[in-house]
Amino acid sequence: SQHKRPRIDGELLADSLLRIIGGDDAPRATSREGIQSEENHDDRNRKDTETLEQFAKGEGLWIENADEYLQSLYGKHFAQGSESFVYRIDKQTIIKTRSFIGYDTIANALNSIKIHNLLFPETALKIVALGRSFDEFTAILVQSNIEGSFATKEEIEVFVKERFNAVKDDSVLGGNSYKNDKYLLQDLKPKNVLVRYENGKKRFYVVDGDFYYNNY
Repeated sequence: SQHKRPRIDGELLADSLLRIIGGDDAPRATSREGIQSEENHDDRNRKDTETLEQFAKGEGLWIENADEYLQSLYGKHFAQGSESFVYRIDKQTIIKTRSFIGYDTIANALNSIKIHNLLFPETALKIVALGRSFDEFTAILVQSNIEGSFATKEEIEVFVKERFNAVKDDSVLGGNSYKNDKYLLQDLKPKNVLVRYENGKKRFYVVDGDFYYNNY
């Protein structure tokens, strides 16, 4: 199918959230709150996926085989995570696919990006297209290319404490999760947090992670 090459100055996040949430989070309450069954969740996600697919196709911003397409434009990915592949557009900019399989709901996946951008504007993620990759619903995201070293777990713990007054969340396995009164900051492992020296001081850049509102 014909589609436009993703515009790196595009932004579909607000439009996407508006179409599936409509200003009312209640129908998308998580199963942990006991409001929706898993079946309700699956049905809601199916409907939300269909809504977003129709929207992206209407805008000419739906990419059916996203990773194949990005590889044809930018060559082989240079990094990957459990749900994403990362390609280099140029020295300043990267583009990545991110499937939503790690999230309970499509709304949670989109809100995670929204929270990322709020907390870490220096590494903001822009949704420039939606699509499918390896049969999974996928967002195509553009982000500044940050050069740096992987932060250590100890450095990350100090960083989130100082910046957000967040403490370790031991209810999540892996030792990479933190929380404060407002947010759950998850998957902040060393490969997702880069550090470099600027003017003699350490500067931290969170390039990936899973973020939620702390409602509990």
